[in-house]
Amino acid sequence: MLSKYSAVLAQNDPFLADELKFFSDMARLGKGEIIADLVTDYCRESRR
Repeated sequence: MLSKYSAVLAQNDPFLADELKFFSDMARLGKGEIIADLVTDYCRESRR
């Protein structure tokens, strides 16, 4: 969804497309960190 939206916003501007790709990559990394934190917390809770 983010990649389609960034393509619409960039409108064939390569510099803007690269900037928007950076932000979508950061969002992807953030989601990965949230999932990793949830798994870690879940494992800690199951050890108690």
